[in-house]
Amino acid sequence: MATQYTITKSVVANTRLYGSTWENTGPQGTNTVTMGMSGSTQHYAFFRFGDIDIPPYATIISATFKFYVSGGTDNSGRTHNVSGVTDNGTLWTESARNGAGRDTTVTTGVYVASKAGSWFNANIKAIVEAWRDGIMDATRGICLTHSGANSYKIIDGRLRGNYPRLTIIYEIPASIPIPDTSTLEIGNVLTINLTGVEEGVYHKIRYKIGETTLYTDEIGAATTSAYTIPTSAGQYFPNTLTGALTVECETYEDEEYTASRGSVTANVTLTLPSDKAPTCSTTLSKAWVDGVDAGAQFDVYVQGKGGVRVQTSATAMYGATIASYTVTCESKTYSGDDVTHKPFSGSGSIKVYTQVTDSRGVVSTVKEDTLTVIPWKQPQITAFSVGRVDASGNPQRDGVRMKATIKATANSITVSATEENSIEFQVEYREKGAETWTQAKAVSIAGISVDGGYVLQDALGVDITDFDDMKGYDFVLALSDIYAASTATAQIATSEIIADFNTAANGVALGGESTGAKFEAYKSAYFYGGVGAMTKAHILAMLGIQTGRSGATNGLAANAITDVTVTFPIAYKEVPLLFMYPDSAHTPASVGSLLFTLVENSLTASGFTVRWFNNTSSVRYINIDWTAMGELDT
Repeated sequence: MATQYTITKSVVANTRLYGSTWENTGPQGTNTVTMGMSGSTQHYAFFRFGDIDIPPYATIISATFKFYVSGGTDNSGRTHNVSGVTDNGTLWTESARNGAGRDTTVTTGVYVASKAGSWFNANIKAIVEAWRDGIMDATRGICLTHSGANSYKIIDGRLRGNYPRLTIIYEIPASIPIPDTSTLEIGNVLTINLTGVEEGVYHKIRYKIGETTLYTDEIGAATTSAYTIPTSAGQYFPNTLTGALTVECETYEDEEYTASRGSVTANVTLTLPSDKAPTCSTTLSKAWVDGVDAGAQFDVYVQGKGGVRVQTSATAMYGATIASYTVTCESKTYSGDDVTHKPFSGSGSIKVYTQVTDSRGVVSTVKEDTLTVIPWKQPQITAFSVGRVDASGNPQRDGVRMKATIKATANSITVSATEENSIEFQVEYREKGAETWTQAKAVSIAGISVDGGYVLQDALGVDITDFDDMKGYDFVLALSDIYAASTATAQIATSEIIADFNTAANGVALGGESTGAKFEAYKSAYFYGGVGAMTKAHILAMLGIQTGRSGATNGLAANAITDVTVTFPIAYKEVPLLFMYPDSAHTPASVGSLLFTLVENSLTASGFTVRWFNNTSSVRYINIDWTAMGELDT
C-alpha cells in the first residue's frame, strides 16, 4: 500500500481584515462572514488557507471543506456553491469582491442546506487537484455563494469551535528521491537518497536533462544512488549558465522492472566550473594599403601604409559555442575571426585587443598583442629653386643650362638593420605659356635625404643646353620615397628679368633675380603718381631709420659717471649707423661741464650704451637724442 498523508487547515474568524485569513464581500461581523443576496447585491464569502504543500506527483484521495451556518435572513434550506478561486497573488480589490477577477473554472458543485445551525461538508477534490497541478498556485482559496433570493447566510467561526476547516488526504504511490544538494557543479557527484520506500519495491533512477537521459541507475531494493555528472553535460544547456537536471525515481513492484507503480521526480540546478570562460589565441600578419608595391611590403609595420590582419582561434567550454569575436586597435572595433585594421594612424607601440564571447554570454580574458609601428609620412621638400648656370655649374645670369637646388627628407624604413627607404626625384619643365611639359633625367638617391644642386640633364645624362636666356620657364619637382611622392614648383624669368617671384624663399625682385625673403629692386624707381598715404613712420621703416630719446631715470649724479643703455625697438641685421646729440632744458653755465661718449664695443644690432661724465656739484637732467640707420631684421 502506498503511504497516505493528511493535511488539515482551519480558519479562525478573529479579525475583520480583508486579504489575510478570510475575506468577505458583504456585511461582516466579529468572527463571522456573510454570503448571499442583500437587495440586488450578491455577496461572496472567500476563505484563504495560506500555503498548502501538495507534491505534484501526489494522488488526491479526498478533499473536504467544512463550514457551519449559524444564521441568516431565513431558516430554510438553500443552495450553496463552492468554487476554487485565485486572485493572481494580490489582494482582492472592491471590484473583484463584487464578482470581477474570480476564476470559477474549477467548481465543486451545488449543495443544499436544510436550515441555519447546520454543518456543510463540500467535496472539493477537483479544486485541490487543480491546486496540485499548479492551476491556482498564486493564491489558493475557497469561494462560497448563496442562492436564495434576497436572503443570506452567516458562516460562524466562533461558536463551539465552529471554525471553517479544510481536510485533504493524499497518497504517494512511488518512492521519493531526495538529492543531497539543490545546486551542483558539473563534474561532481550527486547522491540521491530515497524516502517513503515501502517494503518489497524496486527502483530505477534516471538522471535527465530535458528529454536526454544521461544515466539510468537500476538500484533494485537499495535506497541510495550516486552519479558523477559529466562535464559533457554542459552541451545540453549551451546557451545558459545553469542547467536543469531532473532526477526521476520510478518504483516497481517486481525485480524485473515490469510492474511500475509510478515515478517521482526531483530537480537539481547544474552550474558550470570556474573555468567556464572561452579561450582565444591570435595570429597576426602584415597588411598593406591598396597600391603599395610588392617590393615595398617589408616585414615591418609601417604607419599610414601598413596595417595588421588578426586571425582569431577560440575554444568554448562545456558545450557552449563561440557567438562573437571582437578586435580593437587604435580605438576602432571589428567583429569576426578574420579582420584587418589598416592603415595605422599612429606609430610606436600599438596595442591589439582581442576578446570572444560564447553562446552563454561568457566573455574571455582579453588577449593583448603589442606591435611596433615604424613612423612614416610623405617626403618633406624643404627647399626647391632653379637657376641659370654655366658649363661648370656656376651661376650665370644668361646661362643656357639650369641647375635645380633641392633639399628634402624621407622617413627611415629599417628592416634588420638595413635601410630600405630611398629617394627618387625628377624635374619637369616648360616654357612659360606652353602646355607641354618635358621631363629631365630622373635621379635616385641611396638614402633618405637630399641636399644639393643638380644640373638638368636629358635621358642620356647630357646637360640640357637649350634654355633660352630670353625666355622664362616653369619647373615642377616630383620627389618620392618607396611609398608616396611630394611636389614643389619653381619659376625663372628671362635673363632680362622684369620680375622674379621666389616662392621657395617667399621673396620678390624687380629687374633681377630674387635672392631671399625680401623685396628687391635692381633699377631706379619713379613714382609719378606719388606713393599714396605713406606716413613718416612708413618712410622711416622702409629706409631702416629709427629714432629715440633716452636719459638717466634719476638724473646724472654729481661728480659721477652714469651709463644709459638703449635698446632699438626693432633689431637690425647688422650694426647700424648711429648719430647722437644731447638735449636738455638746463640753464646753468656749468652744464657745459657735462660730457658723453659711446661705450666702446657697446653698439650692436640690438642697441648701444652711452656713458655720461658729470663734473659739476649738482644732479643734472639731460637726454640723448639718437638716430640709427641700417637694414631692419623684420
